[in-house]
Amino acid sequence: MADPIEKDGGVHKYIVYTVKGSDRDGPFETFRRYSDFSVLKKFLIKRWPGCFVPAIPEKKAVVFYFILLFF
Repeated sequence: MADPIEKDGGVHKYIVYTVKGSDRDGPFETFRRYSDFSVLKKFLIKRWPGCFVPAIPEKKAVVFYFILLFF
């Protein structure tokens, strides 16, 4: 989760994060919203109870960090 980018969704602005990785088809890059990470964390905890799932920063902390970087 890196490189926050502010997007204009018409009525509301939102922030997306760059996700980079690679698999057997090669490298890829995509963009995801904070809520995507939250849903993924909940799924992983439910699917594999007892396994460690790293915390994601609170949404307000991530937005505050973005403001500090660019303003």
